[in-house]
Amino acid sequence: MKFLFLLLLPGCAVSQLAGTWMFTRTPSPVTGSECVTGDVSHNFDGAYVPEVEEDTGNPWTEEQAAEESPQVFFGRIEEVEGGMVLVVGDRVYTSTAESKDSWEFSWSASESSMLEQNHSSDYLFSTTSEQTSTIRYSGTFSKGTFDGLYEVESSATQRWTESDTWSDDVVSTLGTTGQIPASSVLVRVDGTGAEVAAYNDYATFDCEDSDCSLSANSACLYTDVLTGVWTEFLPEDNRWVQGTGQPAGIP
Repeated sequence: MKFLFLLLLPGCAVSQLAGTWMFTRTPSPVTGSECVTGDVSHNFDGAYVPEVEEDTGNPWTEEQAAEESPQVFFGRIEEVEGGMVLVVGDRVYTSTAESKDSWEFSWSASESSMLEQNHSSDYLFSTTSEQTSTIRYSGTFSKGTFDGLYEVESSATQRWTESDTWSDDVVSTLGTTGQIPASSVLVRVDGTGAEVAAYNDYATFDCEDSDCSLSANSACLYTDVLTGVWTEFLPEDNRWVQGTGQPAGIP
């Protein structure tokens, strides 16, 4: 069961919200532009993120898009002590009222992880990962209808730190270029003027500090149209509507 607690503003009419609502979410076409790669930060001397050049010699072009039919689901809003509660599915979203009739319901989830490795010769490697995801329902209730948006927003950040140099004992286990994945995102210009992958060599000072560092982030935002209508289902009819609906697209 999913309980969504809504804080009522003074004077907001309970009758405008209370009852069972049938919501329709119309998925927006997926275009590929919903996700972006953010900044890359590092302290590698002379290294940079290469520019992506358009391949003008390729005679082929490709266009891709995807669309789904709407999703339909029910939600029941009831007054509780100190506010309102919306029951729909099995998720919980806290909510605030932006005005008398406009509301935003959302829930942000996050997780993080960390790995650290130390060697007795003073070699250090660490990496951290952070991810967040927010689901947001926002819109306006008016005379038995709801008009708004359904949004899914996510972001991810990963960081790496590694000693700039290390001993032969560490080389026998890790190799000469360590674990920090600089070569996957950074390049340097070599003696011939060509761009080559940047990496952390165990025998040379490649970074501005005693430790090399690298971080990268990305973010996505999907926005769909969300509408709703009030129904005459009663509380005792919940067994008919709980979990009932139609999924987006072909199930």
